[in-house]
This record gives sequence, C-alpha cells and structure tokens, in this order.
Amino acid sequence: MTDSLNFELEKNFEFSNVDDEFDNSPQEAWKILIADDDEGVHSVTELVFSSFTFDNKPVEFINTYSGNETIEVLKKEIDIAVILLDVVMETEDAGLQVIDRIRNELNNKMVRIILRTGQPGQAPEEKVLIDYDINDYKNKSELTSRKLKSSIITSLRSYISIKQINELNTTLERKVIERTAELAASLEIIEKDEEAGKKIQFKLLPENNTALNRFHFTREIFPSLYLSGDFVDYFNVDDQYIGFYIADVSGHGASSAFITVYLKSMISGFIGSYNHNNVKLILNPDQLLNVINQALIKEDLGKYLTIFYGLIDLKTDTLHFSTGGQFPFPIFMNKKEKKFLQVKGPPVGLLNIAKYKKDSIHLPDEFSIMFMSDGILEILKDKSLKEQENDLLNMLSLETSVSDLVDRIGITTGKSLPDDITILNVRRNSDE
Repeated sequence: MTDSLNFELEKNFEFSNVDDEFDNSPQEAWKILIADDDEGVHSVTELVFSSFTFDNKPVEFINTYSGNETIEVLKKEIDIAVILLDVVMETEDAGLQVIDRIRNELNNKMVRIILRTGQPGQAPEEKVLIDYDINDYKNKSELTSRKLKSSIITSLRSYISIKQINELNTTLERKVIERTAELAASLEIIEKDEEAGKKIQFKLLPENNTALNRFHFTREIFPSLYLSGDFVDYFNVDDQYIGFYIADVSGHGASSAFITVYLKSMISGFIGSYNHNNVKLILNPDQLLNVINQALIKEDLGKYLTIFYGLIDLKTDTLHFSTGGQFPFPIFMNKKEKKFLQVKGPPVGLLNIAKYKKDSIHLPDEFSIMFMSDGILEILKDKSLKEQENDLLNMLSLETSVSDLVDRIGITTGKSLPDDITILNVRRNSDE
C-alpha cells in the first residue's frame, strides 16, 4: 500500500563513528533491508543514506516489496543488520506477520527491526511495542532524515552488542568442545578466554570514582567466577537527569554475564531513543522495568534478574526509583538518620504479570546511599537475616566509603566467593 515519507533532507548532517569497543572489520558494509511496497519509499530512503557512514562503513541496501519476499531474502541473507519494515503491504498486517516469522520461524533474534507505517491507526504504537519484538516505531508522516538516521544508528549499536554476545557464546562453546578432546590443554585455554571475557565485561563498566554533576559514584564488583552476573552503570541522561542501576542476574558465570551485556545494550538503546526521538521510557523507572521484564520473558533466555534503577532529577534534588527484587535493601544515610529503603518489587524476567511501581525521595545536601548485591549476605550467612541487616547498618555511616565496607566485610581480591558481590555508592557532600 502506498504511503508517503515526509523526509526533510538536512544538509551537512554527520554522525560521529564512535563504537571502538567492537571490531566490525570483517563486514565491509552495513546491510539494511527496505521492505515496502512503495517504490518511492525505497528511492527516498536510499537518497537519504547516499553518503552515510557509521564506524567507517557505508550501508548496502536490499529491497523487497512484500512480506513473503522479505522472508525469502532473510533465509538467504544472514548478516542483515537492520530492517526498515512497512506495516501495510500485500495485506494490512503483512509487516506484523513478518516480525513474527523473523523472530519465531527463522529464529533470528539479531536483526534490528524499525517499523514504519503511514497508517498508525492500523498498528497503534504502544500495542505494537508491547506485542512485537521490534526496536523502533516510526510514523512516516512525521519522519525526517535526521530522525531516521538517529534510529538507524541506535539500531546498529544494538546489533553490534547482540552480535558480540553471540560471538562470545560461540567462542566459549567451541572451547568446551576442545576441552572434551584435550581436557588438560583446553582447561588453560578456557581460563584465558574467560579472563579475556572478564576484561571485555569490565570494560563495559562505567569509570570508577566518577562525579556526575554534584553526585559521586563509586563501585566494586567481585565475581565468584571469571565472569560476573552482577553489573552497575551510571550516566548522564541529559542536563537535568542522571540515571544509574545495580543488577544481579540469576546464576553465575558466562551465561549470566551475557545477560548483563544484553541489559546494558537495552538501556543504552533507551537513552538513545530519548535523546534522538524523545521517547521518555528512560525517565520512568517503573515503565522501564516493565519493558525489560517483558523483553527477558519474550527472549526466553532462562534467566531473570534483580535490579534497582534510579533517576536523579537535578532541578528538584529528587531520586525517582523502582526496584525489581533487589535485596538487601539500599541503605540511605544523612546527618540525621540511617535506614533501609524498604521498597519491594518482583524480580525482572520471571513473571509475565509482574508490575512495578515508582517511588521518590528528596535528596538532602549531604547524603550517601549504599547498594549491595545479595552475595554480600553469603559472607554473613551464619547469622539470621535480622542479624545480617543489623550488621550492615552497624558497618555503615555517612562517611563510609565502598573500600571501607569491603575491608570491614573482609572481601579480598582472589579470594574464592560463594556468589558475585557488587557494591555501589551514590553520595553528595555538603560542600558541593
């Protein structure tokens, strides 16, 4: 069905090529499939990207004009990065059927799908985003070249992250096969690979002892194995908001570590969607956890996670947050009090019916919040839960740093641990 694209072609518009964390050299161009029954849509899309490059690579377009043709092409072309998919083609829901076949029949979880429609009433945005595994939704009548390029860049970054996860998984599986043949020799190789995987994972962590505006973030992660199922991140969303989270994936080792990379990729995508397309999911902690919960359940990865996601509003000195099963509870401290932030919520990726709520607290001029993963309770396992909580409260004061807490608990690098342990401290001093 014919739809129109209202592209405003901006001149001298460039994007920086900035994903040097990944090595994409084997692929000479980014393959982008345009699936639309309107020849004009193909022509104008290719015109917009005629001089476009990302990570020093151009784009190569593949053109299809129906849902069935799109599926046939995807069966042959296994390295397509992004699909620009029309909703209405040979049928009113052809595009939606294509999404379902890509994810379930072809089992292609890597390709990023940007849904474009000239008739949003046929496929309402909110319903499509919830019911279908897509990465972006665009109304053709509102789509400019700048918005489309922003969406493509966000999708390519997501594709790179997922590709990296698959490549790491393939590498580890290959090493396991080698170990079966030559156990003694392979063991050393696997340990080296896991150490390399640890370096990659830790490279994705934010810089330690970081000041964002007037707030200081300090973190430590101690894996029980080479790779950790715990993860933290903190970042400027824009000039008004700072986001951060601490997450603990079920299980240990490589499989749990893959989920932390997947989580970072999702949240990075939400940040990009906000900055480029004003999609405000990153500003709504409860909605963000709902979306991540549905994504993990839909992907059926056999993992769930606990998470605390916080958003600091610099204008109002307010912390908005939602929690998904995070325990022990964060400990909030200022000059007057020291207490647990006892806010409950179900783990993320475990229950399809799970719902999350948002809470808020005012942040005084001087405060500290200490976040810990549940691995810290394993160190205190010979005591009751109430005794463990009391011990944690007694170990902490407004002045206690992450390194102080590590020393008091007795965690040492290289020491065997029963579970991953992660500590995150967010603070502001009164003289700032």
